[in-house]
Amino acid sequence: MVVQGGGAASQITMKDSGGTIDGYVYGESGAVGFLDDDGAWAIQHTTDTRTTFKINDSEKMRIASDGTVGIGTTSIDGTLHIDGGTSSILVLEKDASGAGTITFHNAGSQNAYISNAADEHMYYYGASGVMQIFYAGGAETLAMQAGQIDVKNADLKLEDSRSLYLGAGNDLRIYHDASDSYIKDQGTGNLLIQ
Repeated sequence: MVVQGGGAASQITMKDSGGTIDGYVYGESGAVGFLDDDGAWAIQHTTDTRTTFKINDSEKMRIASDGTVGIGTTSIDGTLHIDGGTSSILVLEKDASGAGTITFHNAGSQNAYISNAADEHMYYYGASGVMQIFYAGGAETLAMQAGQIDVKNADLKLEDSRSLYLGAGNDLRIYHDASDSYIKDQGTGNLLIQ
């Protein structure tokens, strides 16, 4: 079956049983797709260029010819580019026993992930020996690797009455209670200052 229009465009009109127009299958100038019932593009595929998804004649998402996806933007800067204007929120929702996870793969194999597990704790895992680095304001602030945590370009701050415990049995406690500061030996052994 060939549908050939009398001009640059051709279309198939879709109507309900009462004759009301529901939408169109539409082609024009190298683009083909669907129009909504008021004649505006809903899905538009432009040959070898992109596929766009529109609502109320406003583009909401596009898939470019290289497979990249833009949501809220027509200038895609990555594999998936989301632009929510003043507030962009990506939601990964899980059920009570599941986990919301972002995984990172190298040549088809997972080598790291960020996960919010059933216990509601946030986990980051890198492969064995991989340093896990966190940045704030463009500067490295926290680096973690096997057997060592480094705090860099930042202060380690505990609020009032929060404690730093040392030793497997919390043998040494250091804290400030908003008035005074304390170093307390509360475990086995002696407190030695050398």
